[in-house]
Amino acid sequence: DIAYPSAQSSYDILAKYYNTVPDGLTNDRWIAPDGQLPEGAFDKPEGLTGLLPPMPMVWDARTPEYGMFDRMLPFLWETTRGMGHSFAYNRNETDADYISRDGIVSMLARSACFNGNVLLNVGPRGDTIIPPGQADRLEAVGAWLSVAGEGIQDTRPVQLPEREVDGLAIGATQGAGALYLHVFGVPTGETLSLPLPEGAGDVSAVQQFGGEVSDWSTSNGRLTVTVPAWADTAVQSFRIEVSG
Repeated sequence: DIAYPSAQSSYDILAKYYNTVPDGLTNDRWIAPDGQLPEGAFDKPEGLTGLLPPMPMVWDARTPEYGMFDRMLPFLWETTRGMGHSFAYNRNETDADYISRDGIVSMLARSACFNGNVLLNVGPRGDTIIPPGQADRLEAVGAWLSVAGEGIQDTRPVQLPEREVDGLAIGATQGAGALYLHVFGVPTGETLSLPLPEGAGDVSAVQQFGGEVSDWSTSNGRLTVTVPAWADTAVQSFRIEVSG
């Protein structure tokens, strides 16, 4: 994590790892004292928020801290952050310092849509108890996953022809037998027109996780849904059954 603390060549240990675990992955933090950085190592990929380690010569996944990417890019990534402002329990932090339930939910759904993972550090107190403010948020996120988790768990990201609808970011995932569309935030109206992935096929059913879809239709590669009430304050997730 953040450089390899040894005078030994990092290439030696990486070579041993890849030879031992052919399908293994390494992150972008293997920068040893002997290592050289490639050209553009400090360049920031488009759509990045937060901090990003300089890119080493050998890596498989990027690891932004306290940030993520807002679009699909041609590499894997994993965002990492604590519940508060650090990666451990800080008794000076209050409930207001912790990431919100909506912040975690949005982070999980966005990472699934944009080819990423989430590593969320939960810092227990010295008596091993998870602070109530953190525990409450984790339980709330678990409740959301019990309703909408199908749309992000065991799925793969899908490219959409647009990145926003009515000023709200959107994303898509694909699971076994279904397409999932995600709208980040709360739309202002009851009707929303969403782009479908290229070659999505014919839509046969539309479901809003945790809510109701009163009407839907498709035309010219778009899905229009009418929703009496939006189901969530962080992300609206839809299950789309397609054929063809």
